[in-house]
Amino acid sequence: MPEIEYRDLSDTTDFANFVCGDSEIDKWLRNDARKHHGQRKHLVTFASFGDAPDSVVGFYALSAVVEKVANLGGDVPFFAFQDASRCPCLQLTYMAMQKEHQAQDHGTLLLANVIRTFARLGSEIGIPALIVAPGSERARKFYIDRGSFEPYAKGGGLFLPLRVATSIVTAASPEDEAQSI
Repeated sequence: MPEIEYRDLSDTTDFANFVCGDSEIDKWLRNDARKHHGQRKHLVTFASFGDAPDSVVGFYALSAVVEKVANLGGDVPFFAFQDASRCPCLQLTYMAMQKEHQAQDHGTLLLANVIRTFARLGSEIGIPALIVAPGSERARKFYIDRGSFEPYAKGGGLFLPLRVATSIVTAASPEDEAQSI
């Protein structure tokens, strides 16, 4: 398997040929990703193979959100806002692989990088959970099977508590760290 490299979106990032098969995601990447990244609405990270460092084979977009504490279950420590019913969280807004690279474990590696990023950021600035709203039952199963995501108290969303993310990253062996969790 070729080595995957991760970088923040830049002016030289080439995603003209990126097609994941989900028209909403493909449209967002082409029309809004650069603008939203520049405005700091999303942190867009792309994955490429070492031999084509500016060509996107996968990407994810993270954003800061405010979540109801009740949706995160009872055992997630958090720093609440003034009314104590909401807390800051990180949301995985988009994640996709180029169509021809799907079902080859590249998405698992992309998710591993998301979890590493969340574990680092969450620990540094006090974000208790990573939230994802899967677009399909297949995507939902992917997140649960590969990332230990838990269901929201209500609705179809999932979340990953910071304590779980940090334990996943800590348990990774040094030789695995370069490519996966």
